Amino acid sequence: RRTLIQVLLRMGARIRVINEKGTVEPMADLKVQGTDLSAAMIGAEEIPEIIDEIPILCVACSFARGTSRIHGVGELRVKETDRIASMVDNLSRMGVNIKAEGETIIIEGRTRRFGHADLVSMGDHRTAMAMSVAGSVADGPSTVRDIDCVKTSFPEFYDLLKHCGR
Repeated sequence: RRTLIQVLLRMGARIRVINEKGTVEPMADLKVQGTDLSAAMIGAEEIPEIIDEIPILCVACSFARGTSRIHGVGELRVKETDRIASMVDNLSRMGVNIKAEGETIIIEGRTRRFGHADLVSMGDHRTAMAMSVAGSVADGPSTVRDIDCVKTSFPEFYDLLKHCGR
């Protein structure tokens, strides 16, 4: 997950890594402070390290000033669902200008809240979690359908999300 943190730091995120521990499966606490983000250019060479985080990275890029490009994401088409299609569909429903061109996701960022929407996980836990985060900062109530898939990978996710500040 270090590469995701590095990408977010390049975007201007304020993240401090503290209490690092472990070598095989490194863990740490993160201290995160809200700030404005700038667009990111993510190269195909970075994708293997962040392939599972692309859905939440798409949400972050949706709030960044400028146009972000995430290259080399073709593998996302063959995960639990087509994660490229799920992110384009769901974020478009929320008013984000996002599209896929080949193996590249292009997101025109914005600095305002997401529009509220009826969202679908397509049975994919990462899509469900990313869209739940997006829905939590929407300008009105948003619903993410079919969230039971999250229980298998991160059962305490929704309890933790309730405690996150806006």
